[in-house]
Amino acid sequence: MVGIDLRNDLREGVTLRDAIRRVDGPFETLRDSYPKWHPVPYSFEGMLRLFYHREITGWSYRNLAEYPELAETFGLERIPDESVLSRAWRERFDAAVREFVTTGAHYVVKEIHDLDLSVPLARPTAENVLNIGIRNDTFRSVVSRYFDLNYSRSIPFEELYGSL
Repeated sequence: MVGIDLRNDLREGVTLRDAIRRVDGPFETLRDSYPKWHPVPYSFEGMLRLFYHREITGWSYRNLAEYPELAETFGLERIPDESVLSRAWRERFDAAVREFVTTGAHYVVKEIHDLDLSVPLARPTAENVLNIGIRNDTFRSVVSRYFDLNYSRSIPFEELYGSL
């Protein structure tokens, strides 16, 4: 359902970040593996949305951490650091939640390429079946096809998403 809704929004020209932000999903039916007493500074739903973004774009945990502006978009106070993201994927999300995210996100990537949708940040088709992040040099190479940027610095959020 989430993958189909995201695809439909992207077909209508909604940006990837806005589509992920506004999608209604069965997030409340998924199991947060952290116990209720666990002090969790990051909402489960916000983390799900962030991981959907990660799986669709292929960004590494480090890439995500470079864009603190994504936090507000996905309902988080801040973007978690790499170790928190890694631990959440391995420990907070059980196998069913990981499958929910990867299956839906990979469906969206397939549809983006099959329908030739304008979503420049979508991972290439060849990477769609991989469950790994893109290294920084690969990430910059992919993005450079769409943006003429000086990569000696981090890419400002506005430059990356402004025209999308």
